[in-house]
Amino acid sequence: MPEFYRICYCDEVLKFLLSARKNLDWKNSNVDATLMSIILVYLHAKIGEGLSNQMRMTKSMGMNYSVEWWKENGFVIPPELNPAEVILNKIEWRYKKGMPKVKESAVVFGDSTIELEKIVDRSIHNDIKFSLLFTSPPYYSITDYHADQWLRLWMLGGSETPRTITEKHKGRFIDKERYYNLLDNVFGQSSKIMEEKSTIYVRTDKRKFTFDTTVEILKKHYPNHKMRIVNKPLKEDTKTQTKLYGDKTMKPGEVDIIMRN
Repeated sequence: MPEFYRICYCDEVLKFLLSARKNLDWKNSNVDATLMSIILVYLHAKIGEGLSNQMRMTKSMGMNYSVEWWKENGFVIPPELNPAEVILNKIEWRYKKGMPKVKESAVVFGDSTIELEKIVDRSIHNDIKFSLLFTSPPYYSITDYHADQWLRLWMLGGSETPRTITEKHKGRFIDKERYYNLLDNVFGQSSKIMEEKSTIYVRTDKRKFTFDTTVEILKKHYPNHKMRIVNKPLKEDTKTQTKLYGDKTMKPGEVDIIMRN
């Protein structure tokens, strides 16, 4: 494996991660998926907060950049950790106040523009409607989500080195027409299976194009819903799609768009 992994993780942690990567059937098992999700959260973070050497929690920096930074700042040796102990402590903390009571639920993996068509067909066929749509779409021209999360994607079976992805909807959203069509498609499909009296809750960017586009499309597909907009000004330590580590510039913040009928 590349040098990055040997500096990022101690031997015990790396063996643990490789075993989990190989053996957890997260696509088909709810238990394995839950465990994998917790591992992914703490895959990289500040020393003492996760499984890795000193890293940012919100995004995975490049391999060469990370190795050079570790060497220049005296982090050549990763912290010795018992990975099972770390993850068990995180699990106990997360479920300290009890388990969520879910009667019936399902997770669908894939591109929403594709998977929603199947969900809509099944819902219409079985006369199923939903009362809540809760989502936060990608923001226009903010970041390359795939590149920023390459290490977590590796953990899920992806490439062990960062690669440029050309697949649709996996890079930075920089084409205004395609971005509009993406939101129009998803919210349009969703509207077909929402109850007449339903709630639509959308967290989005306050920047003009993203905000205006989202509002226009929501009004188009939910013309009878009343819209309320709640500003979410960023605090200094807020971590959002528009404020990643290393970016000190001020951002317009985010908004919650709440629609009810």
